[in-house]
Amino acid sequence: MKWLKTNLWFFIVIFLCGLVLWPLLRDGFFVSDDGDWMIIRFSAFFQSFREGQFPVRYLGRLNYEYGYPVSNFLYPGFLYLGSFIRALGVSFVDTVKIIFAGSVIGAGWFIFLWLRRWFRPLSSIIGTAAFVFSPYLLFDLYKRGSVGEILAFFPAAMGLFAIEKKQRLLLGLSVALLVVSHNTLAMLFLAVFLIRIFWLRAYELLLPIVFGAGMSGFFWLPALFERQFVLFDSVVVANPHAYFVESGMLLGISALIAFILALIVKSKVSLSDRRFITVLFIVSTLLATPLASNIWNIEILAKIVQFPYRFLSLSVVFGAWLVSYVFEHISKWRWQCTVLFGLFWIMSLVSTFNSIVVTNKPEGFYTTNEGTTTVANEYMPIWVSEPPTERPGAKFEVVAGDATVTPIAMTTQKFIADIEAQDVSTIQMNALYYPGWGVTVNGIRVPVLFDNPKGVMQVEVPAGTHQLVAEFRETPARFAADIVSVVSCILLIVILRYTGGKI
Repeated sequence: MKWLKTNLWFFIVIFLCGLVLWPLLRDGFFVSDDGDWMIIRFSAFFQSFREGQFPVRYLGRLNYEYGYPVSNFLYPGFLYLGSFIRALGVSFVDTVKIIFAGSVIGAGWFIFLWLRRWFRPLSSIIGTAAFVFSPYLLFDLYKRGSVGEILAFFPAAMGLFAIEKKQRLLLGLSVALLVVSHNTLAMLFLAVFLIRIFWLRAYELLLPIVFGAGMSGFFWLPALFERQFVLFDSVVVANPHAYFVESGMLLGISALIAFILALIVKSKVSLSDRRFITVLFIVSTLLATPLASNIWNIEILAKIVQFPYRFLSLSVVFGAWLVSYVFEHISKWRWQCTVLFGLFWIMSLVSTFNSIVVTNKPEGFYTTNEGTTTVANEYMPIWVSEPPTERPGAKFEVVAGDATVTPIAMTTQKFIADIEAQDVSTIQMNALYYPGWGVTVNGIRVPVLFDNPKGVMQVEVPAGTHQLVAEFRETPARFAADIVSVVSCILLIVILRYTGGKI
């Protein structure tokens, strides 16, 4: 009984999350905006990972087998995590479901622990329920199927808790996990982390933030540096003015009611903390609505965030705080408000569950699909003027001269072939060139040409018998970023160990 009492609140959080997650127990996968594409990308990532590419940056199966560097730019966190789960024999679909479930439960638990900084357990559970049942979380999960955003809630909640408790190692880890979980949500929550640290004047927490950023440097440093090689900056992925939240339904009526009540309820909670949470709730909510239309004309904001409703990721977290605050301090109408909130949560669940459509596609649908998995091919190299529209007839072609090419071994990131050239010949490999590809002929590195409409790799070979090896590896810049990650991880642990957790 003592064990049950000690873990009671954890089991309650799991129960609440289970009410939201039970549709994941159904066979197949639900129809969503991004879900299928995420599983397809995951299967291509796992293929490259299993073949020895690490870190995985170039997915050779995608883009009609011409290759696509999407994992160099877009949140690889769930892909690495999923690869370890998949290696245990779990299917790709079930692996994604496990990530969804673990992320929601993990986020719910750390939201509860974060709320306990100010409120009693029961009030904290009510606030946690407001987060778990929030329409935006359900929308992100079942309508958008956004694995990266759902995963990001976990380290985001962990980071908020770590800041309040001044747990430096946990904060560093949460920052590292957040950055690889989702590009946009990482920027939003990192901004909140920094604002909170300066608000509390807890400047000793800045170094764990730096180390956390360093640990994820293997991802974000090459992503920033190599944007110059792809179309991202010249492509409009989405018009933000088409993605405003037009009503409070997506945010959750319970959070809006709690916000109104929080303005009039008196309490012993620090006025500074209440102001901090309230201001962030107001700002993040307004940025998701047409009231902020002019702000979304700022090009860099539209380019980075893309969808205004993403700011609700902040609103649902701070809305949970407001719900706990109201439950803790409103006395006369406490249970009436809770019943009202519960009705809204049930309505949200029922509405979401009624809209779920499940399809049971064979695993081959995901493991053989060769799309780019992005909206506008925004990570296509800039030297590609004719994007692929179909799979190449063969991996090797002789485009000039007289030669015979015999493939010996091929993976998504390494090609080996024997060549019998009667005269000087140009051999084309039907894979997009991207920095990291290198080619040797008879063990000697040769220049790689890619100034052709398709941007594929070509090399010139002299007459005679040759063995050609093409392989994708880390560039010096990427290798330096990998070293930054390893060193940051080691330094964070060593410094915390030898300073007793104080840095």
